Amino acid sequence: MGRIAITGFSHETNTFSPVPVTVASFREGGTYTTTQMLDGEPGADSTVGGFVRGVTAAGHEPVPLFFANCQPRGRLDHETTRWLFDSALSGLRSGDEFDGVLLALHGACAGDQLDPVDVTFVHQVRVTVGPDVPIGVVFDLHGNLSPSVTVADIVMGYRTNPHVDAGSRAETCARWLCDAVDGTIRPVSELVQVPCVPEIDRQNTNEGVMLELGRLADELVEADADLLDVTIFQGFPYADVPDMGMSVAAVANASRPAAAAAATRLAEAIVARRDELLGTAVEIAAVMGRTPSQVARMLLLDTGDNVGAGSSADSTALLRAALEAGETSLVQTLCDSESVSECHRAGVDAQLDLYLGGRLPHSPCPPLEVSVVVERIGRGPFRAQGPVHGGVTRFDPGAWAVVRLDHGPTVVISELPVPNTTTSIFTHAGVDPADFRVVVAKGVNGPLAAFGPLVDHIHVVDTPGITRARFVEMTFHARRRPLFPFEDIALDGTGVSF
Repeated sequence: MGRIAITGFSHETNTFSPVPVTVASFREGGTYTTTQMLDGEPGADSTVGGFVRGVTAAGHEPVPLFFANCQPRGRLDHETTRWLFDSALSGLRSGDEFDGVLLALHGACAGDQLDPVDVTFVHQVRVTVGPDVPIGVVFDLHGNLSPSVTVADIVMGYRTNPHVDAGSRAETCARWLCDAVDGTIRPVSELVQVPCVPEIDRQNTNEGVMLELGRLADELVEADADLLDVTIFQGFPYADVPDMGMSVAAVANASRPAAAAAATRLAEAIVARRDELLGTAVEIAAVMGRTPSQVARMLLLDTGDNVGAGSSADSTALLRAALEAGETSLVQTLCDSESVSECHRAGVDAQLDLYLGGRLPHSPCPPLEVSVVVERIGRGPFRAQGPVHGGVTRFDPGAWAVVRLDHGPTVVISELPVPNTTTSIFTHAGVDPADFRVVVAKGVNGPLAAFGPLVDHIHVVDTPGITRARFVEMTFHARRRPLFPFEDIALDGTGVSF
């Protein structure tokens, strides 16, 4: 029985956020011990959970060493990067022998003195364990990756957005790594960068061009006996870093040419269909200008305040527009620690005036002055029920309060930012989103698995903020060039090389 180490960390860095990531940020988000990971943390269907399950099923011993998670925000400071590397590598440096290593990473982590963090970490793992120990890594689909990451033997990522396959993809990676340990395969990986990045509302893998490109990836694997896997990484567009953008990774059994050919073939297909990567997000007025009788139940995706992409989580843009339009049946979340404190001081059933949201340097809107009734208050983490983006089930809003505005809308206010990727962000506080005509979710693709079934219509709204849908209008300095849709490209060799 081989011993398979499991380690890693996850952070999606929005370089437009002024909020730095510290060690405390990871402790707040979740830092997990060996026992916790073996017991199912940070989620049975997370990457770590899939690794544990896959290694066990293959008859080997999973040895989780370290994992830490942090909500998306700005760059890691230098001390935090060093702490992460030391913590995630310490078990590998302890003198214990491991037959293989599995890494759970995001792929879009950036530091104030180191970028890219994830790829550099993979290189450090290779240096630590030597050239002969197989390494498998599973990244988030939004990884901004470079070809040098293929110092790992197996380079894979999620293939769904919303991310509902983190656990199953990790199981697959673990199975192949164990096969490599057993000597039945010799996996090798190749990665090709693609000079494109899809607009945020074209990243859904259940429809349109991303669905069809995923099918092409499947066809490539089925057509080549040497090919094990192909992943399309969509990239994370809110990171002004040199590797921002799409890439394709392919894994083959003992054949780098097969992996390279598959990755290149899919990269060419993406470039050929690049115009289909352009989104169609609508302006606020297009959805809030209607009267309630004109539209059935709606999910409004607040792209500019996408909590899962590092936004301020406190935008009142859609709430303000709803009040102006006379919309009374609306529910949304908002991160505002000061307002939560006021609600807790006042108590349940209290009536008070609040300046809601808009308190941070990167908040896209000023505070909204409202009169509210405090309906419920509480504190502490909760477990997500039902579909959840990314497979992570533990969420911690800190202190929270449910308030009903004088004019009808309901807001669940939290002390800490919470991704809008599960209906439990409402139901843990006693609020059923199905009771409202309009649900605002601060995200784009992440909320769809949980909230999509509750509504009749879904609208992607181009709201203001550091995660806005039209990111081409934001200022970038370090990204690669040419990169569609910032610049046009061609397949004739004048603008593209693979």
